[in-house]
Amino acid sequence: MPAQAQINALPEIRAGLSARGVDDATNLLDAKSITDANIELLFTAPDLNAWTVISELRPHIGATLNFRGQDSYGYAGLS
Repeated sequence: MPAQAQINALPEIRAGLSARGVDDATNLLDAKSITDANIELLFTAPDLNAWTVISELRPHIGATLNFRGQDSYGYAGLS
C-alpha cells in the first residue's frame, strides 16, 4: 500500500503576557503590572510552501486582550 502524506491539523499555539511600569526584576510578575495577554495560532498549509524557496509559509491568527480598558485587537496573516 503506498504511503499517505500526513497532515498535522493541530496548530502551534503561542501565548504571552505583557507587563507595564516594571521598574526592576522584583515586580516583573506582579499581578498589578500585567496589562495584556496575547494568544496566537500558527497552522501548516503545505500548498503555500510551493511559493517560497528559503522557508515555509504558515498562516496565523491571534488576539491581544487588554485588561485595563484600552484597545484589544485581533490579527491574521502569513508567517
